[in-house]
Amino acid sequence: MVASRHRAGHHLTPTHLVARALTSAFEAVPELNVRIVGNRCYPRPRIELFFIAALFSQDAELSGLKVDVTRRTALQLASALEHGVAGLRAGSDREFVVVEGRVVARPMLPLAVTIDHRYVDGSHISRAMTGLRRYLEAPEAQEPSFEQACEVVAHQPAGR
Repeated sequence: MVASRHRAGHHLTPTHLVARALTSAFEAVPELNVRIVGNRCYPRPRIELFFIAALFSQDAELSGLKVDVTRRTALQLASALEHGVAGLRAGSDREFVVVEGRVVARPMLPLAVTIDHRYVDGSHISRAMTGLRRYLEAPEAQEPSFEQACEVVAHQPAGR
C-alpha cells in the first residue's frame, strides 16, 4: 500500500498508517477519547492526535502538531500532516537512522501517544489494541480505493 501510493506521488509512511491505526483504536473504544478535569471525564467531540516534529532550527529542535483525525483516511491524514509540519519547519526534515547496517538520512516524523492511567483499564487497552492491530495487519482493507482516496484529498482543504 505504501509503495503503490509513493509511486503515484503521494507520501504515505508507516507513521501515517500507525496514526490511522490509532484512530481505529479510538473508534473501536470511544470511551478512551475523554478529557479528565478534576474527578470528571468529558467525552471529546473529535479524535485528535499530537505529532512531534523535528524542526532542525537554531531556535527549537522539536515542535508539535495536533491533527483532527476523525474519519480521515491514511492518505488524508498524511496530507494534513505534510501541510502542518511544513508550516512548522524552518530547516531540513531529515534525521540520521540506521537502515540495513548503514547510517542514512531519512525523513522522520515520530509519533507519541499518551493515555491517562487514572481512567483506562486493561479492558480498554485490549479492545483498543485489537483495533490498532486489525488496521496494521491489513490497512488496505480499511481504506478506500486509491482512486477514491485521491479524489477526496484533491477536494479537501489543506492543513489541520
